[in-house]
Amino acid sequence: MTVKNAITTALLLFVCATVVTIVVKAGRQESASAEESPTPQTAVTVYYFHSNYRCATCDRMEAFTTTAIEEGFADEIETGKLRWQIVNFEEPQNQHLARQYELAAASVLLERKQDGEVTDSKNLLRIWEISDDEAAFVDYIRGETKSFLASEKMAPKS
Repeated sequence: MTVKNAITTALLLFVCATVVTIVVKAGRQESASAEESPTPQTAVTVYYFHSNYRCATCDRMEAFTTTAIEEGFADEIETGKLRWQIVNFEEPQNQHLARQYELAAASVLLERKQDGEVTDSKNLLRIWEISDDEAAFVDYIRGETKSFLASEKMAPKS
Protein backbone atom coordinates (compact mmCIF):
# COMPACT_ATOMS: atom_id res chain seq x y z
CA MET A 1 0.00 0.00 0.00
CA THR A 2 1.38 3.37 -0.94
CA VAL A 3 1.56 6.31 1.43
CA LYS A 4 -1.10 8.08 -0.66
CA ASN A 5 -3.50 5.14 -0.30
CA ALA A 6 -2.83 4.92 3.44
CA ILE A 7 -3.56 8.63 3.93
CA THR A 8 -6.72 8.39 1.81
CA THR A 9 -7.93 5.41 3.82
CA ALA A 10 -7.18 7.15 7.12
CA LEU A 11 -9.06 10.28 6.04
CA LEU A 12 -12.07 8.25 4.89
CA LEU A 13 -12.15 6.40 8.22
CA PHE A 14 -11.98 9.72 10.07
CA VAL A 15 -14.88 11.15 8.04
CA CYS A 16 -16.95 8.01 8.61
CA ALA A 17 -16.28 8.09 12.36
CA THR A 18 -17.26 11.77 12.48
CA VAL A 19 -20.53 11.14 10.64
CA VAL A 20 -21.39 8.22 12.94
CA THR A 21 -20.67 10.37 16.01
CA ILE A 22 -22.93 13.18 14.75
CA VAL A 23 -25.74 10.75 13.92
CA VAL A 24 -25.53 9.08 17.34
CA LYS A 25 -25.57 12.43 19.17
CA ALA A 26 -28.54 13.64 17.11
CA GLY A 27 -30.40 10.42 17.84
CA ARG A 28 -29.96 10.91 21.56
CA GLN A 29 -31.36 14.46 21.40
CA GLU A 30 -34.33 13.71 19.19
CA SER A 31 -37.48 13.01 21.08
CA ALA A 32 -39.63 10.04 20.22
CA SER A 33 -42.65 12.31 20.27
CA ALA A 34 -43.23 16.03 20.50
CA GLU A 35 -45.74 15.45 23.30
CA GLU A 36 -43.84 13.14 25.68
CA SER A 37 -42.63 15.62 28.34
CA PRO A 38 -44.99 16.84 31.02
CA THR A 39 -46.14 20.41 30.41
CA PRO A 40 -46.19 22.97 33.21
CA GLN A 41 -49.22 25.28 33.45
CA THR A 42 -47.62 27.75 31.01
CA ALA A 43 -44.93 26.38 28.73
CA VAL A 44 -42.88 27.78 25.88
CA THR A 45 -41.32 25.23 23.56
CA VAL A 46 -38.75 25.83 20.86
CA TYR A 47 -39.06 23.18 18.19
CA TYR A 48 -36.60 22.34 15.46
CA PHE A 49 -38.69 20.42 12.95
CA HIS A 50 -37.05 18.26 10.29
CA SER A 51 -38.18 15.69 7.77
CA ASN A 52 -36.87 12.21 7.03
CA TYR A 53 -34.52 13.67 4.43
CA ARG A 54 -31.86 15.87 6.03
CA CYS A 55 -29.59 17.92 3.78
CA ALA A 56 -26.38 19.67 4.88
CA THR A 57 -28.24 22.98 5.29
CA CYS A 58 -30.85 21.31 7.51
CA ASP A 59 -28.16 19.73 9.67
CA ARG A 60 -26.37 23.07 9.93
CA MET A 61 -29.56 24.90 10.94
CA GLU A 62 -30.25 22.27 13.59
CA ALA A 63 -26.73 22.71 15.00
CA PHE A 64 -27.06 26.52 14.98
CA THR A 65 -30.46 26.33 16.70
CA THR A 66 -29.10 23.91 19.31
CA THR A 67 -26.25 26.33 20.05
CA ALA A 68 -28.62 29.31 20.25
CA ILE A 69 -31.05 27.63 22.62
CA GLU A 70 -28.84 25.45 24.82
CA GLU A 71 -26.18 28.11 25.34
CA GLY A 72 -28.49 31.14 25.36
CA PHE A 73 -31.28 29.78 27.55
CA ALA A 74 -29.68 27.25 29.89
CA ASP A 75 -31.33 28.79 32.96
CA GLU A 76 -34.77 28.86 31.36
CA ILE A 77 -34.42 25.23 30.31
CA GLU A 78 -33.20 24.25 33.78
CA THR A 79 -36.19 25.91 35.47
CA GLY A 80 -38.71 24.52 32.98
CA LYS A 81 -39.65 27.94 31.63
CA LEU A 82 -38.44 26.86 28.18
CA ARG A 83 -38.45 23.48 26.50
CA TRP A 84 -36.26 22.52 23.53
CA GLN A 85 -37.23 19.70 21.20
CA ILE A 86 -35.96 18.30 17.92
CA VAL A 87 -38.84 16.63 16.10
CA ASN A 88 -39.17 14.70 12.85
CA PHE A 89 -42.50 16.03 11.61
CA GLU A 90 -42.88 13.10 9.19
CA GLU A 91 -43.10 10.49 11.96
CA PRO A 92 -46.70 9.32 12.44
CA GLN A 93 -46.97 10.60 16.02
CA ASN A 94 -45.88 14.11 14.90
CA GLN A 95 -47.81 14.51 11.64
CA HIS A 96 -50.54 16.46 13.42
CA LEU A 97 -47.93 19.15 14.09
CA ALA A 98 -46.97 19.20 10.41
CA ARG A 99 -50.61 19.80 9.52
CA GLN A 100 -51.23 22.28 12.33
CA TYR A 101 -48.21 24.43 11.45
CA GLU A 102 -48.22 23.69 7.70
CA LEU A 103 -44.67 22.32 7.76
CA ALA A 104 -43.07 21.23 4.51
CA ALA A 105 -39.39 21.73 5.31
CA ALA A 106 -37.04 22.23 8.24
CA SER A 107 -38.43 24.90 10.56
CA VAL A 108 -37.85 26.55 13.92
CA LEU A 109 -41.11 27.20 15.71
CA LEU A 110 -41.88 28.86 19.04
CA GLU A 111 -45.02 27.63 20.77
CA ARG A 112 -46.74 28.76 23.97
CA LYS A 113 -49.22 26.55 25.79
CA GLN A 114 -51.44 27.57 28.67
CA ASP A 115 -53.04 24.69 30.56
CA GLY A 116 -52.22 22.35 27.66
CA GLU A 117 -53.79 24.55 24.96
CA VAL A 118 -51.69 26.35 22.33
CA THR A 119 -52.21 30.08 22.89
CA ASP A 120 -49.50 31.47 20.60
CA SER A 121 -46.93 30.31 18.08
CA LYS A 122 -44.41 31.80 15.71
CA ASN A 123 -42.60 30.16 12.81
CA LEU A 124 -39.13 31.71 12.43
CA LEU A 125 -39.17 31.95 8.65
CA ARG A 126 -35.86 33.79 8.16
CA ILE A 127 -33.79 30.72 9.02
CA TRP A 128 -33.45 29.79 5.36
CA GLU A 129 -32.23 33.29 4.41
CA ILE A 130 -29.43 33.26 6.98
CA SER A 131 -28.57 29.56 7.10
CA ASP A 132 -24.98 30.21 5.96
CA ASP A 133 -24.24 32.83 8.65
CA GLU A 134 -23.93 31.22 12.08
CA ALA A 135 -23.66 34.50 14.02
CA ALA A 136 -26.72 36.03 12.34
CA PHE A 137 -28.65 32.78 12.70
CA VAL A 138 -27.89 32.38 16.42
CA ASP A 139 -28.68 36.07 17.06
CA TYR A 140 -31.99 35.73 15.20
CA ILE A 141 -33.07 32.62 17.13
CA ARG A 142 -32.06 34.10 20.49
CA GLY A 143 -33.70 37.47 19.77
CA GLU A 144 -36.98 35.94 18.64
CA THR A 145 -37.01 33.52 21.58
CA LYS A 146 -36.33 36.33 24.10
CA SER A 147 -39.12 38.41 22.58
CA PHE A 148 -41.50 35.46 22.65
CA LEU A 149 -40.71 34.74 26.30
CA ALA A 150 -41.08 38.44 27.18
CA SER A 151 -44.44 38.69 25.42
CA GLU A 152 -45.80 36.13 27.88
CA LYS A 153 -44.97 38.47 30.75
CA MET A 154 -46.76 41.37 29.08
CA ALA A 155 -49.90 39.41 28.22
CA PRO A 156 -52.82 40.18 30.55
CA LYS A 157 -53.74 37.32 32.86
CA SER A 158 -57.30 36.10 32.59
